[in-house]
Amino acid sequence: MSDKLIQSRKKAEAAVKDMPDGPLKVKAFEVFLSHLLSGAQSGHHVEKRTRKHNGKSVDVEKPTKNGNSVVGRILSLKEAHFFKTPKTLAQIKEELGANGWIYPRTTLTQPTLTIVQKRLLRRTKTGSGKKKIWAYVNP
Repeated sequence: MSDKLIQSRKKAEAAVKDMPDGPLKVKAFEVFLSHLLSGAQSGHHVEKRTRKHNGKSVDVEKPTKNGNSVVGRILSLKEAHFFKTPKTLAQIKEELGANGWIYPRTTLTQPTLTIVQKRLLRRTKTGSGKKKIWAYVNP
């Protein structure tokens, strides 16, 4: 086994070690490992940094290539025709997660708005009754 594969496996195992055993843990491990291996194979580099989360120091990876930014990843969904029909932030978050890019929904608000301001996507109000939410679609 190559050193990169072993390191990626260990990182993926560490990422899911606090999860209870079961199918969700297995799927999370698969997603993390796939993401780590695809990044290693495509030559993407990440910068490690530490931040506080719930009072604990957590290592996070900061993408150093523009295509790895939140905006770049949302635009990659656009290129894959994800926005053919209107999508909410919750749906965008879910699709990013399916690609191994885990973000809280609140992190997606500003990048998505930036894309709308650049006229790469447009947004419309959707929903039933009094509850209206923004949905994002190709212009």
